[in-house]
Amino acid sequence: LVNETYLKLLKQNTQYANRGHFLAIATRVMMRVLIDFQRARLAEKRGGGQIAVTLSGVGTASDDPATGVLALADVLDQLEELDERKARIVKLRAIWGFDMQEIAEITEVSLSTVERDWRFARNWLATQLSV
Repeated sequence: LVNETYLKLLKQNTQYANRGHFLAIATRVMMRVLIDFQRARLAEKRGGGQIAVTLSGVGTASDDPATGVLALADVLDQLEELDERKARIVKLRAIWGFDMQEIAEITEVSLSTVERDWRFARNWLATQLSV
């Protein structure tokens, strides 16, 4: 994932204004790489989402991570339409693993605002993904 993202970022001739700008572009590229990989995995020639059965025939793989990534990407797009700052905080926290203080510095808002937005976004995402 990191290698593919890095190669795609190298192909772009973009001058980054600051760290936040770079992270925003890198996040978008990384999500595209993940989505493309999962779509290819779900392609018809690869089984097209058929139920995977173990050799013993006992279990099935019903919690396919491929569909989870696609659903998360769709829900993140909805959140971005609803509130761009909250979507950016989710991406910085969930994808990049930044702590709240670092996110506050990158987004240039207060720590309490970041924490409040994170709580809202986390609950909203959980609600949307459980439907």
